[in-house]
Amino acid sequence: MNSDDRVLECGAGIGIVSTVVAVNRRPQEILAFEANPDMIDVIEATYKVNNVADVISVVNAALVSEPDPPEELSFHISKRFSFSSTRTPKKELSRTVSVPVKRFADVQKSFCPTVLLMDIEGAELDFLEHADLDGIHSIVIEFHPDVYGLDGMRRCKNIVRAAGYEKLPDVSTRTVWAASRV
Repeated sequence: MNSDDRVLECGAGIGIVSTVVAVNRRPQEILAFEANPDMIDVIEATYKVNNVADVISVVNAALVSEPDPPEELSFHISKRFSFSSTRTPKKELSRTVSVPVKRFADVQKSFCPTVLLMDIEGAELDFLEHADLDGIHSIVIEFHPDVYGLDGMRRCKNIVRAAGYEKLPDVSTRTVWAASRV
């Protein structure tokens, strides 16, 4: 990653990953998406306290790659934010809200990402099945086989490979891949 990169983060959580990337890699810009409306103030505070708010923007929406998505999706908020998802969490469901949807193809045209960070609690298989990853040279993805099984995780990895990416073994694990185009 270098100073010309434009990083797109899907699933900002509390903003730590994008903050670490901004501080340590200093990309040109980071655009983060987080569907959980309860996390937006926390994310913005994380960016502010770490002096990266001028480099990172956060959008409260679900970013999807399907061609004709609905305008809103149900988002299931868990008592532990890391269990929250567009899929009903197995544990500690607190409530369900509707969140706006943004199309990946539109964001890709307007933002022109070169790096993709994705931790979307089991929705990565759906995302990858429809995503055109042109222009993105590096990806970091957390897989969630507890949601879609080992076959779903294999499918995710095969989609990434078929798109021309190669896993970086020194910085990847079984469920978190860093991959670059070869």
